[in-house]
Amino acid sequence: EEDMEDCTDGTWKQTGKRYFTCPPRRAFFCTLDALKPDSRFDPTASQKVNPLSEVPMEAVAPDSDAHMITPSTPIEKQVNRYIGEERGIQGHQNSCYLDATVFGLFALSSVFDSMLAEDSEDPAQQEVRKLFRNGIVNPLRKNGATRCESVMKLRNKLDDLGRMKGIAHEEKDPEEFLNMLFKHMLAAKPFISIKRPFGVEQEYFVQLFLELTEADKMPDIQALLTRMFKEQNIRFTEVPMVVLIQVPRFGKQFKTFAKVIPNLKLNVAELIENASTAKCFICDEQPAYYVCKDCSRDDDFNPGHSKDIKCFCETCNKRVHQKKSRKDHDVENEKPDAQELELLSVICIETSHYVCFTRAEKRWLFFDSMANRIADLYNVPECVDCSDQLNKWVYSDSTEARRRLERTPVRELPPYVRRFTQDIYMCVYIHKDADMYM
Repeated sequence: EEDMEDCTDGTWKQTGKRYFTCPPRRAFFCTLDALKPDSRFDPTASQKVNPLSEVPMEAVAPDSDAHMITPSTPIEKQVNRYIGEERGIQGHQNSCYLDATVFGLFALSSVFDSMLAEDSEDPAQQEVRKLFRNGIVNPLRKNGATRCESVMKLRNKLDDLGRMKGIAHEEKDPEEFLNMLFKHMLAAKPFISIKRPFGVEQEYFVQLFLELTEADKMPDIQALLTRMFKEQNIRFTEVPMVVLIQVPRFGKQFKTFAKVIPNLKLNVAELIENASTAKCFICDEQPAYYVCKDCSRDDDFNPGHSKDIKCFCETCNKRVHQKKSRKDHDVENEKPDAQELELLSVICIETSHYVCFTRAEKRWLFFDSMANRIADLYNVPECVDCSDQLNKWVYSDSTEARRRLERTPVRELPPYVRRFTQDIYMCVYIHKDADMYM
């Protein structure tokens, strides 16, 4: 159904003989001994058991004072625990939105643990936290896998509570699910505080809404976020510890951008209230962080200007001080220190199916809770190490690699690179100090 590397149009590469005709990169040839019967037509299908049946339904922290099993250290050990078939969270009855989201938040990070570990005076909230903690997250971290029965217990409980109609069986949107979970079940404080022209709002997500330009062929998240904040005249009131960013889309089927690059680091220093608002003396653009007292006494500037201290943006500062008479000027850089958040996960959607990419340093995992299916009864989750493709195509330091990614048609990209850049739905960014404040 999808284009794949090394596939053909029905021609066997070794002989050049055409056996059938199909779209390019859709035909795959293999030897007979590599085939196996289709389980959907197996007469003993009703006798099949869940491939994850040996995975314990629950897991509790070994320390009685702690509720959560933390990710293993070094983190490489935890990453390797997830790789392979029957790894991750097992999907069932349209649960991919929940599976991908939970895996992206909890598989390789403990930033969100406090929301599950804290006790609640509300019995319903307490039960939800226990089901989430002991039935889903702890088994995932301890065993590398979570059974679909545990996920169904949580969904049925949420359905019984009436917090989200149809959550037990219907497909939902990750934002809708997380809003309900954070606000009503986990009683989590909003992660971000944004000052808008009409007041301050507390929110869990940042939704990217901005005017499209001809330059938006392959934008990155940093550029889109910065531009939106400038266009809408909004600011963070403080440095956020977590930022969940929704990438622009028109529904589930239509993408605003052909490709989007999630930055590994997101610098929000210039997006915080009270950051410098001085305008550049030359181009009248913000931000103008370069201050030169000597330029205020420079007679070469147009006569009639005041002797105020001159402020420049980075581009104009370089141009102004290239002149020989100004090379000795004492220019102060008042740009604030970087306030960076690191990319943790990217949730993607293609044809109503959600998957997740998550990372630990340079290791990348691709997770699909419904990668395969047995006897048309059970889904088989799978985690794949896709580090080579993403590091080579998306996060190479080479300028040529960036050009290659931009020039290569989507259908010709390696499969994980294509899904990562084309199907991006939500990015999860966390601050290095988030564990201290969450």
